[in-house]
Amino acid sequence: MSVAIVMYHYVRPIAGSPWPGIRGREVTEFAGQLAWLRRNRTLVAMEDVVAAWTAGAGLPDDAALLTFDDGLRDHHAHVLPLLVEAGVAAAFFPPSGPLAEPGVLDVHRIQFVLAAGADPDVLAAELDAAIAARGLGDVTALRERFAHPSRWDPAGTVYVKRVLQRGLPAAARHELTGDLFARFVTADEVGFAAELYCGPAELRELVEAGMHLGSHTHSHGWLTDLDADGVRDELTRSLVPLREAGVDVEAGWTLSYPYGGHDDTTVAVARELGCTAAVTIEVREAVPGVDDALRLPRLNTNDLPLRP
Repeated sequence: MSVAIVMYHYVRPIAGSPWPGIRGREVTEFAGQLAWLRRNRTLVAMEDVVAAWTAGAGLPDDAALLTFDDGLRDHHAHVLPLLVEAGVAAAFFPPSGPLAEPGVLDVHRIQFVLAAGADPDVLAAELDAAIAARGLGDVTALRERFAHPSRWDPAGTVYVKRVLQRGLPAAARHELTGDLFARFVTADEVGFAAELYCGPAELRELVEAGMHLGSHTHSHGWLTDLDADGVRDELTRSLVPLREAGVDVEAGWTLSYPYGGHDDTTVAVARELGCTAAVTIEVREAVPGVDDALRLPRLNTNDLPLRP
């Protein structure tokens, strides 16, 4: 018995939009994939998965769970109606940062800068120049560490992402991503954030519609870069909007690790705070009795067919 936990981020009309380069799923593609899953798998809720790991409850042999990271307004506007129509419960993991401090998270600043159409290699060269000019690091060493193609992106894109995600001191990363966002996307970051993220009302509506709401930390940073106190602060702050949306976090809560980043310290702190299940980005199906409940693997939406 195993469960295919499927990961989504952007689900929106992409072609012909102002951001045709954003990496996501067209709404029509998601609808097709949802139909394929309903025909070929048995879709279960996050609560079913938690019960399988914590109480030994059974799951269908062909179980699948849909998960949506980042608290995007896409999920309320485009995903929720399709799920409600299909009678499917899914899990949503919003970061709490944009709810507490209006603005765009660095991870999404980077994504929209890349989606704005600039050549990633040109962006990488500009990033190198800024790093050298500000004395922020050894560009050659950063290239050696981060300029490698990934499963989905060429080396230049990965380099820009990783250097701005974790290759520089936090304050420098935030400043550089802000400069790039203002230059390539918009100077009205607060307005952009209001359109990008779910607000408290949308999160409540997800819960009221029977969807599961879990944590995606506060700032969407790499938890593995933090000590235990830093992890505890990120997770504790992330639970505030869950409570406000009606989630009984004292009875247990779930977590999606940003970038899939976790280690023994991260897992121990999450478990100490009452986390009952957490998802990673390791690519395979999850197996009860084999996988740790706080280290559950997931499939990417790109790993599944798009048509019914």
